[in-house]
Amino acid sequence: MSILRVLFLLIAICAVRLQHSYAQVEESGVQFPETQDLGDTKLLLNGTGTRLATWFKVHVYAAGLYVAGKSTDATKILESETPKYLAMQFVRSVGAEKLRDAWEIGLKNNSEDFNRVKDSLKQLNAAMKDVEEGDRMEVAFYPGDMVVLKMSGGSSVTIKDKYFPRDLLAVWLGATPPNEELKDGLLGRK
Repeated sequence: MSILRVLFLLIAICAVRLQHSYAQVEESGVQFPETQDLGDTKLLLNGTGTRLATWFKVHVYAAGLYVAGKSTDATKILESETPKYLAMQFVRSVGAEKLRDAWEIGLKNNSEDFNRVKDSLKQLNAAMKDVEEGDRMEVAFYPGDMVVLKMSGGSSVTIKDKYFPRDLLAVWLGATPPNEELKDGLLGRK
């Protein structure tokens, strides 16, 4: 085999590996990497979905759910004792008050006991601000311990509550998600 052929083969192999290491999934024009590091844990993209609002199915945000082990079973993910990470990128502007209302409705509809997470909801809502198209919101879930939410612009909130990680993630994966297409996408069912 000539040197030129060997060199070409090595370049092709490197290109394939490089492309694979930067693999991304697109959802509503937003790119999500296949993996996400959360501390020392490498999480895998379980699925992506789009939050649709109103009868007109207006796109609000694209989301990607990262977990330690992929699953299409919402209960298995919710009850897992491993960290999880949800990345959202807004594809339209949303006011802080609408965000606060959405958190409250989602938790009322999906938490195991809304009364036990009311104080945590107050902390979360205090951190809400208006979001613009292109802004990101990232939520790290540490089961039995805490939730860390970061928003574009550097604002963040850490909420220590052993019930809140499971109940907040249930907003998307529980019995009454914002929309079924979003839940199915995050569960990798589409």
